[in-house]
Amino acid sequence: AAHASLPHGLAAAVADAWAADQPMPPPYSVAWLQGDELDPSLHTPGRLRRWVVDLRPEAEHKRGCFALTRHLPPAEAKRPEVREAVRAELREICDDGGVAPALLTSGDPRTDKGTPGLGAQLVREIVDEFLADGFANLGVLQGGFHALSL
Repeated sequence: AAHASLPHGLAAAVADAWAADQPMPPPYSVAWLQGDELDPSLHTPGRLRRWVVDLRPEAEHKRGCFALTRHLPPAEAKRPEVREAVRAELREICDDGGVAPALLTSGDPRTDKGTPGLGAQLVREIVDEFLADGFANLGVLQGGFHALSL
């Protein structure tokens, strides 16, 4: 798993943050986001914009999505080479500045029920991979798509 490839201190911080909802120490950050933090129309100077990685199944994605989104359906998310390509694509976007990735699931990303077709363990691995690739401000929408007020 990608978690095993993280530096020891970072791996421990990821485990603590995931399990206990604790913020990670700088320079790495996995923020539990609220729905309004993903709304591009609410962007204000100094506030990080988010590029959403939508991990919901295809049918759910078709029912509702918004700008600044990269859909990565569960079937594709299970393939490490596809996840790597998405991170490379987002690296280019994020390196331009002022943008950071945010993961979006159907519901609570820490439960299998909230991550249909994917599973909470794979979401955790995706978080670990983003951190291992140096994404310093990764966000995860708390409560999944249902937390958005579109």
